[in-house]
Amino acid sequence: MTPIKFIYNVIYYINEIYVYMTTTDVYAMAFDFVMTYSKCVEYTRKKGILLYNTNNDVKYITDHFLYFFQCAIGILYNFRIEPMDENWLCSSVLLKADHTLNTTNQIAYIETYDTIESITDDKFMSMKLNDAYQVVTNVKNKNDAYECMVMMKIKDKYVHYCNKRADNSISIHLNNDMVKPCFLSIEYTHPKMKNGVILELNKGMYHIDNILFSPIFVKRLLEYQTVSYYFDMDYKLNIMDNNVMMFSLSSNQSVRLTKSNYDIICDAEDTGHDTVTDK
Repeated sequence: MTPIKFIYNVIYYINEIYVYMTTTDVYAMAFDFVMTYSKCVEYTRKKGILLYNTNNDVKYITDHFLYFFQCAIGILYNFRIEPMDENWLCSSVLLKADHTLNTTNQIAYIETYDTIESITDDKFMSMKLNDAYQVVTNVKNKNDAYECMVMMKIKDKYVHYCNKRADNSISIHLNNDMVKPCFLSIEYTHPKMKNGVILELNKGMYHIDNILFSPIFVKRLLEYQTVSYYFDMDYKLNIMDNNVMMFSLSSNQSVRLTKSNYDIICDAEDTGHDTVTDK
């Protein structure tokens, strides 16, 4: 093709495009495209949900693919992922970090998971929770750790207990009572951090008698989110409740959920008892 022929073809096609654009309602064409795309997306979404809910193989493959994808992201960005099992028991300890490890945080968080294969009655589950509590408290006392915690997840409900003291005689009882979420926002701040970290609280944790925001509980929340942070006992939580009331918690304070709302409790290790303070 000669240069003149090439230039002629370019001019011809530019003219064809110009004629098409000036004689066609571009806005109507764009609107039709958007509407068609939206219908295709909605159709695909509905069919996908139907297939997921009615086909066990599709559900199994989808759940495992998404879980392993989350695990890969967790490894990449250094955050933890809960087991995909519906029922499990987690035992955790908060202790001074080993300085031989490559960590900028002065306090280490260690946890182990056990899958609960079968669920019977609340009495049996309470016994399992108490047994795990006794074990993790003994580990805490032997290692002079800051705090320990046991957490049990049954379907979408979380029940846990935290312990800072050497006492391992407390008996934990399960109940089925939940309360509606009572915190609108939770921000973790620390003097060594320029920006705070917004913490998300699973609604299944709003279980009556659960103790929220003790140091080990806060550390666990931080471990399961993506933003980098610094953790020691100098942190502060800025919390807004569902009455739009703001309050702050330090590392010696926590919250106990009650039937009516919640209580702020302050540790008093010299007496061995917690002090309930006004909200």
